[in-house]
Amino acid sequence: MTDSTGGHFLAHKRPVQGAALRALGAPPERCHGRGRLLCLWATATLLCFATTSWAAGTLLFATKWGSQGTATGQFNEPVALAVGTNGNVYVADRGNHRIQVFSNTGAFVTAWGDSGTGNGQFNSPRDVTVAANGEVYVTDFFNNRIQVFSAAGAYLRQWGTSGTGDGQFKSPRGVCVDESLHVFVSEDGLPNKRIQKFTSTGGFLGKWGMLGTADGQFQSPRDVAVDGNSQVYVSDALANRVQKFTSNGGFLVTWGTSGSGNGQFQFTGGVEDDGARVLVIDTNNHRLQIFGAGGAFMDATGSMCRLSDGSGCVDPDGTGGLALGDGQFYFPLGVAVAADGAVFVADSQNHRIQKFTRAPTSSTGSGFSALTALSVSPNPWRTSTSLRVGLAGPDLASGGDARLAARIYDSSGRLVRELFTGSLPAGNHTLGWDGRGVDGRLVPPGVYFVDVQVNDAPSRSVKIVRLR
Repeated sequence: MTDSTGGHFLAHKRPVQGAALRALGAPPERCHGRGRLLCLWATATLLCFATTSWAAGTLLFATKWGSQGTATGQFNEPVALAVGTNGNVYVADRGNHRIQVFSNTGAFVTAWGDSGTGNGQFNSPRDVTVAANGEVYVTDFFNNRIQVFSAAGAYLRQWGTSGTGDGQFKSPRGVCVDESLHVFVSEDGLPNKRIQKFTSTGGFLGKWGMLGTADGQFQSPRDVAVDGNSQVYVSDALANRVQKFTSNGGFLVTWGTSGSGNGQFQFTGGVEDDGARVLVIDTNNHRLQIFGAGGAFMDATGSMCRLSDGSGCVDPDGTGGLALGDGQFYFPLGVAVAADGAVFVADSQNHRIQKFTRAPTSSTGSGFSALTALSVSPNPWRTSTSLRVGLAGPDLASGGDARLAARIYDSSGRLVRELFTGSLPAGNHTLGWDGRGVDGRLVPPGVYFVDVQVNDAPSRSVKIVRLR
């Protein structure tokens, strides 16, 4: 990820079970209720947006911890985090020059480090990652070195000095370790702008990259992640893109341009591979985006909330049941994924960590209609929104209909409105919602969930955010 000047790097960079972002969603309505026109279109030619279902890995806000300060459990710009083999969360607390360790629910476990150049001291740690053997690797940015610790924080070894030679560093930012304990480090200082590859004890193995905008070149390499095939992902922050390489630096693919649309970025931060998808922090757009391994956009979540003065912050359920700004970010930097699919985000300028969990995955028995597509647009929204639903299955092949129910709930689980209940044939359908509840009033700004059930299969949900 980045800090005000640049970079965070993600942790737990070995493949873990899928966890992607929760689809922002909206509810269905058809000509229904109180005389308001809520329209349903069913047409074979209707464009159905890309599926963003529970199977794709929707996320739901779970908990948070931290505030600004120097005390235990407080942060001065958390820029990166990692999930250890023990399930604990390791956080690079950049401004406090330390690593803090928490349980996966935010309970403080331990901490180590202070400002300095000695063993176990740091000068602006920028990334932390945990290897398969439990060892913890930290990029010590201004000290131009990598330090390695036990899971409990005992100093083990280090390598690196300031310079441009092999094994030397200019501003090391990101670090990740593959299953063979090969260590990949990104450098952002001129003239290096490169990735170096090492053994677990610092033996130099190779390097690639230089300053530039062509494939395999970098403007500002920040975070680095590796998948189960030892393919390496690099977030190139100032180029607003992600590049993917073989473990020896062979260029494979790139994606991203400058902007705020799907698949665009304003300063790429942390990157993480979860075994099925690639999660990328879009720092200056205050969000997390999720992609397929080849860069196809899948989902995005998050919006700007500055907790210090409440700017942009939304009450998630409209009633104060959740705290203002839960699930929103202010210059997020780091992202990590746990083995159970939970996603942790370093919300750097709000000085906190946020945890998201995967929503339940729907399934269908033999003969049930499959919900093949589920997405919402626009999202976030202000006045109205549309839910796209795709239906297919063996029981529809001969022209039968599926029973579909769509309901909207607030984030506390209270029913806001029943949007549609009835039968629909196979194909793509669009359901529109005018943003009103059962009382006929517009719902307040916040986070809502559309629950969709086909036949008797478990339901799926998507999230929708209504802006002020």
